[in-house]
Amino acid sequence: MSYLVNFISHGKIAEVAEGSTILDAAAKVGIAVEGNCGGKGNCGKCKVQIVEGQKATVDKHDAKYFNENDLKEGWVLSCKYKVENDLVVKVPHQADAFSRKTKLNSLLDNIRIASPVEKILSGIAEAVH
Repeated sequence: MSYLVNFISHGKIAEVAEGSTILDAAAKVGIAVEGNCGGKGNCGKCKVQIVEGQKATVDKHDAKYFNENDLKEGWVLSCKYKVENDLVVKVPHQADAFSRKTKLNSLLDNIRIASPVEKILSGIAEAVH
């Protein structure tokens, strides 16, 4: 069975199989959702709001990142929330995340490490019989 996830914040609709995550649905239609944990629910950055459809069920990940009011308003982690019916979802504006990561990467390009370790190549002469 498949369901529709309407991302009203982006004007895009994804059709996904039952049990897919909201993060899967977002990726399917090219919506970047911030996250650093690879979908494990450890970073809490992939927050989205379910505006219509099934309501949030509290699990260990939700309890860690949302207060009671957030849960009532439909906030969930997109990497952990399984789609089981049609949904209408808002993804918060995340352009600042892309800009922050790009800036961090450019800073890393300019770092030079002065290491006391030096690479020395040597060889062993063949034994003469």
